[in-house]
Amino acid sequence: MQDQQRKKSKLKSRYWHISHWIQKVNYLFILLLLVLTSVAYILFSDNNDKRNLFISNQSDIQSMTIYKNVNMSNQSSQTITDLQTIHRIVNQINSAERVKATEIVFEKGPEGLLVFKFMNDASLHIPFFQNSGDVLYKETLIDADLVKWISAAQMR
Repeated sequence: MQDQQRKKSKLKSRYWHISHWIQKVNYLFILLLLVLTSVAYILFSDNNDKRNLFISNQSDIQSMTIYKNVNMSNQSSQTITDLQTIHRIVNQINSAERVKATEIVFEKGPEGLLVFKFMNDASLHIPFFQNSGDVLYKETLIDADLVKWISAAQMR
């Protein structure tokens, strides 16, 4: 009788150790899954502002030219060289909310164009919608509300 009880207790003890080990493996697996999910979110998230910066090095900008009605005969342009004004506009774009533009159907395309000239003679062409001030950049619609910023820049 005692032999049977010892065998049962040994079996229970083995089963307990095995189930305890399995439980630890499950916890480790869940922890690993959470870590991998977090890393994937950080790497591939559209909200990662460092990766989606419109212009990251503002010190190289020389001027910005604003073109309005680019597809029409009454096209107008104005060049701005005041770096403080340019930096405000760039900061406004960099900090604005973003939406994937590939999922949006536009009735018509952007009417305006911002052209940034850099010290190394490079330039960056950024289309924008004149009515809303939204910017279309790298298949991303940026809710920059540039209307007031561009109006203020043109008044200087």
